Amino acid sequence: MSKFIIGYYQQGYYSKEKMEQFVRIGWLTADQYKQATGSELPANK
Repeated sequence: MSKFIIGYYQQGYYSKEKMEQFVRIGWLTADQYKQATGSELPANK
């Protein structure tokens, strides 16, 4: 599933905030988030 999510992010369908939600619910890892967005996962909000 992570490949689809990352692909959709790269196409502009998902924002960084949505990607953070995917990490929180376990669909992406923090490392996958960093690879996809180029940013570290923000600390808990």
